[in-house]
Amino acid sequence: MNYTELSKASKTLAEEFPNEFRNKILKLAISSYLPTAQDRSKAIDVISRDANVPKEHVYEVLGVYISLLEIFLQGSDNEYNEKLAELGFTAGFLEQLPFLGNREEIINNLQKSYTMDFGRLNLLKWRIDVSLDHSVLAKKVPNLILISLTKKDGSRYTIELEPRMFHKFRFSIALILYELNNLKSK
Repeated sequence: MNYTELSKASKTLAEEFPNEFRNKILKLAISSYLPTAQDRSKAIDVISRDANVPKEHVYEVLGVYISLLEIFLQGSDNEYNEKLAELGFTAGFLEQLPFLGNREEIINNLQKSYTMDFGRLNLLKWRIDVSLDHSVLAKKVPNLILISLTKKDGSRYTIELEPRMFHKFRFSIALILYELNNLKSK
């Protein structure tokens, strides 16, 4: 559901949805932005049963909240308020939403979910991609350094870096190791 397509009935349904379930719907909306694939149908069934609301209405309210979150992430707090007022949401409903004043916290929490934990790194390999080295394209396409990371759970990540970025990366790692050695010696 695109926020420009929000019907008046959807807005009214979201505004009149029972207060005790709004936070649960909001958590589902935020979790829809997370990279992990989760089955949220059980949570929706529970909300539908506990709130005594048809499941279709829960899905519709969830769509509204996802649209509200999308609007929130696209601009500033003032732009957010203006767009929601323009869409016809009441001031009382806007005051109940926990977005305003928590922008940095919400964005940081969403960004945390996209970071990886390399504390369980099992294997690190690198190589220089020279497949185009003797080609006519060699002058236009720079060689790449491929870094392959394998975690203990078996998941693999491949990073492609140009030589200049690889040297910056290598320098940063060397600096980290130097600092760690200094801390150990103290």
